[in-house]
Amino acid sequence: MSDLLMRDIYKNFGETKVIHGINIEINDGEFIVILGPSGCGKSTLLRMIAGLETVTSGEIFINNIKVNDVEPMDRNIAMVFQNYALYPHMTVYNNMSYGLKIAGFSKKEIKERVNKASEMLQIKEYLERKPRELSGGQRQRVAMGRAIVRNPAVFLFDEPLSNLDAKLRIQMRLEIKSLQKKLGTTSLFVTHDQVEAMTLADRIIVMNEGVTEQIGTPLEVFETPKSIFVAQFIGSPAMNIIEGSACDGGYNLNDGTLIKCPNVKQKEVYIGIRPEDMVPDDNGDIRLKVNMPEPIGSTTIIHGELANSKIPLIVHMQGLHNILDLNQFINFSVPLEKIHFFDKKTGLRIN
Repeated sequence: MSDLLMRDIYKNFGETKVIHGINIEINDGEFIVILGPSGCGKSTLLRMIAGLETVTSGEIFINNIKVNDVEPMDRNIAMVFQNYALYPHMTVYNNMSYGLKIAGFSKKEIKERVNKASEMLQIKEYLERKPRELSGGQRQRVAMGRAIVRNPAVFLFDEPLSNLDAKLRIQMRLEIKSLQKKLGTTSLFVTHDQVEAMTLADRIIVMNEGVTEQIGTPLEVFETPKSIFVAQFIGSPAMNIIEGSACDGGYNLNDGTLIKCPNVKQKEVYIGIRPEDMVPDDNGDIRLKVNMPEPIGSTTIIHGELANSKIPLIVHMQGLHNILDLNQFINFSVPLEKIHFFDKKTGLRIN
C-alpha cells in the first residue's frame, strides 16, 4: 500500500502551466526529498498535497483516500513552513497545542502529546516562552513540534532550514532525519539544496520546469543521472559537459582530445565528466590549462580549459595542491566507467 499517490497531476495558474503530469507513488514511512531550482514547481506540488492549492487535473490519494476535495485540516497531514508561521502572541505550549484544541482533543490528551513532543525535541524548558524569546533553531523545533503532536499520516516540509545559518542547518538536518526514523512517518521535504537532498532522502524527486526529471535514491541520481539537467544539478562542483563527435575508437572533443569508447553508437553526443573523477596522470589524454586554483583545505578545485580550445573544465582534486603557475598544463585521465554520455538532441542519458 502506498501512503501517498499522485496520479497525472497538472496545475495551471490562468494560462500559465506550472505542473505537467506528475506521477509519484510514495510508500509508508519513506522520506522523500523534492529537489529542484527556484520556480520548478516543487513548493506548488507540496501545497497541492496539503490542500493549500487546488489541482487543475489529476488525483491525490492519502492512505488510499482521494483528497482532491478534502479540506486541509481533514487530510491528516502536518506542514512545517520555511518561516515557522508561529503565533507571536502565544506561548510555545499554546502554539503546539492550538491545532489539537481546534480539533476537539481533551486537555489531558493535549498535555500528554505536547509534553511528549517537547521532550523529544528538547524544548520542554521553553514551553512558557513566546516565539520572540527563542533562537531560529528553537523556533524551528517548535514548528516541528506543532506538526508532531498531530500524529499525521504525512509530514510536509517546505524548505524549513533555509532561514538558518550553515552550522545550525547541519544540526537540524541530522535531527529531522533522526526524528523521522524514530516516528516512521511518511515525509516530503522540499529544498533547492542538493546536500540536504543527498543526506536526508530515501529517494529524491528531481524536478525541472514542472516535470520530474528523475526519481531515485541519492546514489542512483548521482551515479546514473538520466539527463544533463540532473547531472549538472546534482554534484558540487557541477559535472563538466563537453560536445563529442564519433571517430574510430571513441569520441573526439572539440580540441581533438580522444575519449576512448569501444561501443560508439551515436555520431554526436554530450560527454559528462565529474570533476572528482579526473585523475592526474602524466600520460592522460585530457590536457588542462590552469586558469585558477581554489585550495579549500582538504581538497583543491582547479578551474581551467582544454589545452587546445577555450572549453572550460573543472577538476576537483583530493589534498592541498599549491599551484603557483596559472598557465601551466596538467594531464588527466578518466576511467571509462566514470564517463557519462548524453544524447545531443534530447539531453537524455545513453546507456
